Amino acid sequence: MCEKSLSERHQFLALPKKERHRILSQQAKEMADFYENDTEWREWEGGTVVEYETA
Repeated sequence: MCEKSLSERHQFLALPKKERHRILSQQAKEMADFYENDTEWREWEGGTVVEYETA
């Protein structure tokens, strides 16, 4: 993902509401496709985060 500069974020907010909605909808679709089709991220889901030693 790309971090946007403050200027770019202000430009985005200056866009008409319909255009902002279109852009955000497209980004949401791309992320949904990524998470539905790329299962590598699921390896980090679940399981033990911290291992405890038992005495």
